[in-house]
Amino acid sequence: MGHSNRRLDPEYRAAEQERDTMERSVRRQNAIIREEERQRDAALRRSRREDPIRRRREQILNSSQRRVTRQQTRQQQANEQESTLERVQLHRSNPANRQLESERQTRRNIRRRRELSPDAQLEEQERQRRAANIFDMYALLIKKGPTEICVCCGGTWFPYQVKKLEKCQTSTKFARSEDARKVFYLSSKLPSSNQKYNFCDTCYRIVRKGKIPNICLSEGLEFPGIPECLQDLTCLEERLILPRIPFMRFISLGYERQCAIRGAVANIPISVVETVIMLPRRFDNSHIIQVHLKRRLEYEQNFMTETVRPAKILEALNYLLGTELYVKHNIQMSSDWLANTGNEETVPFIADPADEAEVRDLINAR
Repeated sequence: MGHSNRRLDPEYRAAEQERDTMERSVRRQNAIIREEERQRDAALRRSRREDPIRRRREQILNSSQRRVTRQQTRQQQANEQESTLERVQLHRSNPANRQLESERQTRRNIRRRRELSPDAQLEEQERQRRAANIFDMYALLIKKGPTEICVCCGGTWFPYQVKKLEKCQTSTKFARSEDARKVFYLSSKLPSSNQKYNFCDTCYRIVRKGKIPNICLSEGLEFPGIPECLQDLTCLEERLILPRIPFMRFISLGYERQCAIRGAVANIPISVVETVIMLPRRFDNSHIIQVHLKRRLEYEQNFMTETVRPAKILEALNYLLGTELYVKHNIQMSSDWLANTGNEETVPFIADPADEAEVRDLINAR
């Protein structure tokens, strides 16, 4: 009881802990005692790890600690890279810094070339000459563009990308002469005087094995020709005879005028029967056709505004009514639309109703 009572005193307890610590430190200076203590601790940890539950708990704890450490390291590296990139961009955004960096790099290049040995200078000149020749050769190869057409798949390729195959020699590789004719699908449209036709690398390798390529046009992959009545329709005239109206905006890019989509495109499945079964879509009962196409009627802005030609629309629709898609959905021509439109090639168009009086005066003045 006396010892227990003395331990209640904080000063006595602190003095006792300090005394025990000193005794352990003195004992650990002995190599034998230190080795026995290390073995005893190792045996204790080994016995604990034999318990599957304890071992599994220790593995989970170590995995979570390593995962947190990796995440912190990756986040720190990402922050450092982002900070470095911002500093570099801010530095290079200054024209004076860019000019100074360019001059510094030029001086380094000049100094490096001066320090080269004569043999190294010759190698450097040869390397620059080869690089210039490669660039000139590339420019020459692409000068005319991909003008060669594969008679099998219809793809357009550069001249160095196609290989020649003779028709009579290739026919012997196929068991049936009909299959041999299929791989030369465009031979009638692209005649050759020496019976040698262009094949792309893919078609060339497959045809040499006596097989029909999967991308061969004879496998139903040829695009149908566009009828003359559908070739010169405007964007709005096309939408007046479509079963579904796609709201996509196409723009032209660069001097080559390649097309790209601007804005979002929403693909919404719609029942054609519930949407429209009578085409063309109706206009107002007026002699002047004004077409303002909107995404929704409650919208104030128009998606598209154009002048349309009823005669062209009717001609195109007469052709489309015989196609598979229009027959499948039982789309018919609207008799009301025919009754309310004439057969003119073009019709007057007033974009703003406020200009109607001015247009009427101009017509009467004639």
